Amino acid sequence: MERWRLSPFGKLFGAGLWCLAVSACSEGNEPDAGDAGVVEQDASLPADSGVRAKCPIPENSPVCQKPEDCGDDGSKPSACAYCPTYNENLCALGACSLPVQAGPHTLRFDTVDVIGLIGSFAGLVVDTETTGGETLSCAQVYARQVSWDEPCYNIVDVSYARPGGAVGTVYPMLFNGFASGRKLLFIVYAFEMEGAAGTPKAVSCTERQVPEGAGTVEVEGDKMRVLQ
Repeated sequence: MERWRLSPFGKLFGAGLWCLAVSACSEGNEPDAGDAGVVEQDASLPADSGVRAKCPIPENSPVCQKPEDCGDDGSKPSACAYCPTYNENLCALGACSLPVQAGPHTLRFDTVDVIGLIGSFAGLVVDTETTGGETLSCAQVYARQVSWDEPCYNIVDVSYARPGGAVGTVYPMLFNGFASGRKLLFIVYAFEMEGAAGTPKAVSCTERQVPEGAGTVEVEGDKMRVLQ
């Protein structure tokens, strides 16, 4: 069908009449505005969006609440009073997995600001994803916003050491047999007493993406900070 056009006579009318003519044209021969390619968006969330929280929530139909639900805990050092239980299995966003283990990682951290506060060290390797899918950060560790007694953290390795092997004020700490292919926090607490007893006086936290199947690695850790 040929598009309707204004006659030369119609063009002599004012802008108001011209607008009326255009309106009439739209009602007659132009496509309806509702068919102009505008697609209404579905306001519902994707089925797999998942609500993330520190601990698993019923809305995500979790199969685990804590790493222990996915397998037996490891054996923590008997000499380490502060060391929490750990597990090589992960419970992340309520789902279990057993990542390939990484090789030995030696974390080296500077204690220049905490001289006189060191009688022993307790170390943890913690997955940055909690059991409910939230992300854990070193900022939270430094702000003392975490409690390792809670079951909603994926602690994948613990270690204990007495002061030794320092180069100047830089100490080493060895971790071994933890998850690879994950983003992890390497955390070391310093104690005035032996056996990692009492309250930690300082902490170092280092975030690292550990490649899957990573071998022996030297990790440059963050400088230890006094805990207020």
